[in-house]
Amino acid sequence: MANSTKERLLNHLLTSQDRWLAGQGLANKLGVSRESVWKAMRSLQQAGYQIDSDRKRGYCYRGTVKLLAPVIKAALGATKVDLVVEDELESTQTTARQLLSTGKHAVPLVVIADHQTGAYGRRRRPFFAPKSTGLYMTIGLPDAFFPAYPGLLTTGVAVSVAAVLKHFFPNQPLSYKWVNDLYLRHQKVAGILTEMQTDLEATSITSLVIGIGINLTTGEFPADLRGKATGIDPHALIDRNQLAAELIKAVIHDLPGYPSGSFLAEYRAHSLILGRPISLQVGTSSFSGIAQSIDNQGCLIVRMPDGQLKTFSSGEVTKVNF
Repeated sequence: MANSTKERLLNHLLTSQDRWLAGQGLANKLGVSRESVWKAMRSLQQAGYQIDSDRKRGYCYRGTVKLLAPVIKAALGATKVDLVVEDELESTQTTARQLLSTGKHAVPLVVIADHQTGAYGRRRRPFFAPKSTGLYMTIGLPDAFFPAYPGLLTTGVAVSVAAVLKHFFPNQPLSYKWVNDLYLRHQKVAGILTEMQTDLEATSITSLVIGIGINLTTGEFPADLRGKATGIDPHALIDRNQLAAELIKAVIHDLPGYPSGSFLAEYRAHSLILGRPISLQVGTSSFSGIAQSIDNQGCLIVRMPDGQLKTFSSGEVTKVNF
């Protein structure tokens, strides 16, 4: 049943959400007994699918609050990926890199976890990733291109992610903090981490992993993050499976266009930092100045205290003076 009746029944339910389906009708359609339908329904309910049952009307699929691979796959439509969905992982980024290193993936690999115990961001800093309230995924691209200007990759992904989030949260004014964060007003709600794997002998890039961590409805944060991070809307009812699918489709669709920088007008228009005094960390060096502009390669141009303009292709804005 696990490989036939249950899967075929689920596929039917996913295309008939919020519609009542008679048990005998489902049995006839699937060519199985009513008892087989009942057992399959029970198994799906135990797996986290919310299915109402009524003696007269039959069964009605209402959705699920769990992150479930079959639901995400159904929402992806024609977008082909290898999908891994787990309740808990140490890090989706680490798992994706390990899986890509096997060389067994011919299409993009997507790893999603409801909860991460060892999530990390830039400079390997811990990333708070509690269960049920966020979306944490890594999109791994085997044999991926890498743009001549890496700044166009992370900023491009940020714009793609923000466009999807603005659809789900139309009243929340999201902005960009160069180079990889999304903010709601003055608090972080999402981070993006792009990493590449290389073949040292061939001195070539073998794969690219794009980590996306979003605080959707997270309301409670550790003491050191209070006032710095927030959920986009702690009271929202968000279909995380649908959101995951839309993010995957957007990034994969937009990826070939990132090198053109066509998204930069949007990025600049909603920048959190342009025109403001900032502090910037690049490796072990610190800089301060006014964030002047973002050039056509996604680099940050800062006016230094002596009036000179300095261009940064990487680094982290550690402080913004509002």
